[in-house]
Amino acid sequence: MLWSKVKAFLRATHARTHEALLAAIAKPLATVTAENAKGWSAACGYSFN
Repeated sequence: MLWSKVKAFLRATHARTHEALLAAIAKPLATVTAENAKGWSAACGYSFN
């Protein structure tokens, strides 16, 4: 799912400062696919036709 993918990447980077976190967050967000986003939305209770 979307956030598990992002969190796993951020944990691996060991970003410990606000600046490092901001620099690191763009990379995992760029790897999120439409299917990841759709799965996350479905898990939150949203449905798509």
